[in-house]
Amino acid sequence: MRKTKHCIAQFTFYDRTGIQEFLEKQARKGWVLERLGNFTWKFRRGEPKELHYAVTYFPKASIFDPGPSAGQEQLREFCAHAGWELVGTTAQMQIFRSTEEDPVPIETDPELELENIHKSVKKGVFPGYFLLLAVCVLNLIRSFWQLWESPLEMLSSNLTLFTGFSQIILFLICALEIGGYFLWRRAARKALETGGSFVRTWGFRKAELGLLWVEVAALAVVLASVGGKTVAMYLCGVVLLVVVMAAVIGIREGLKRLQFSARDNKIITLISCVVLSVVICGVGTVAVFKGIDNLWPEENVSTYEYRGHTFTSYKDTLPLTVAELTGIESEDYSNYIREDRSFLVEKYVARQDAHVGDSELPDLRYVIVDVKLPWLYDTCLNALREQYTGWEYTDVYGNVYHDEFVEVDAAPWDADRVYQGYSGEYPETEYILCYGDRIINIEFDWEPTAEQMRIVREKLV
Repeated sequence: MRKTKHCIAQFTFYDRTGIQEFLEKQARKGWVLERLGNFTWKFRRGEPKELHYAVTYFPKASIFDPGPSAGQEQLREFCAHAGWELVGTTAQMQIFRSTEEDPVPIETDPELELENIHKSVKKGVFPGYFLLLAVCVLNLIRSFWQLWESPLEMLSSNLTLFTGFSQIILFLICALEIGGYFLWRRAARKALETGGSFVRTWGFRKAELGLLWVEVAALAVVLASVGGKTVAMYLCGVVLLVVVMAAVIGIREGLKRLQFSARDNKIITLISCVVLSVVICGVGTVAVFKGIDNLWPEENVSTYEYRGHTFTSYKDTLPLTVAELTGIESEDYSNYIREDRSFLVEKYVARQDAHVGDSELPDLRYVIVDVKLPWLYDTCLNALREQYTGWEYTDVYGNVYHDEFVEVDAAPWDADRVYQGYSGEYPETEYILCYGDRIINIEFDWEPTAEQMRIVREKLV
């Protein structure tokens, strides 16, 4: 039978009544609070008994304090005289325990208690939540901007979609924490103004933990959908972040044991956080990426030399090649294909480029987009049609040309819709082909024939 257990601190900072009732319930089960950690509470097994807990707040305290201040010592002496034993502290929150049947209350002035809680919340937890909320808002703005500017890149990547989703989750958590507190404070103020007693505190920590579990589940699904190399990179990034956090906490606690002042401790800890973030997450990330590249080397890749320069050549298997369209076969081609897949959109980017120096060989490039949700079809189609929006060309006569895709006759391609690229009034050999829920953006180095159009349909549709 285990003698100790650790529980995640599952209560909102100001939820003193929830904390008290939880600790008293644990005591009746035989678990007595022993220590408050940074992320967990440690309990030790004992005899089931009725214990009373009291949670108080000391606004002037700080997580950087080397020890209790004179005011805190005075409070503890007063509580000890009244039969209350200090169990632990975390920043401004202090937890006391009493074995007496009907102990003297520590807090006797609801107005003062409410003010102490408010000052402690503003100093202790709100700065972090407001900072996180601001970061979430900025990241959400960036995600929506990316969705507006490059919808295909975002919609076809589960990791990118998850990044936006995680920002929404964190935003909701911050909103619940901040909004929940002000709703409670408003109710408490109203009760005191009408002569009532102190209002029970409440929190949304269970809802917040539920949101975090939703995010963890979403991350697990996303990581299961990508390759081992991506999973390794993501997990290594998480490990590096945990290392930074552990190092910063260790520095802070070490400075407290060395009796550094709260001000000096705070400055040194913040500087250490910045330096360690740059060193560990910067240099460490480069080292991790190199190691992962060695473990998962890219396949079908070689190099070649031309006029003293080294170039990369890919030998991937393509669904459609120049040889199948024109009969031209050569070893001097780089065949490249990459896939981006999400639960919304699948995108395949393929290129067959002649090696540098083989300008007589034609190139072939195409993008295949499979749209899984019908209401996203027009978004994906418009993203391809508008990929050259804003591009301008000026010829020697000063004429300005704009690139755009114009709808043309779909019959030769046997497609639902076809759009051809135009530079001004001049047609290009680039097309967007619509077949059901598949969209193909294909660019030739020549004008395709009817037979080549048939081969495109056969190979890509």
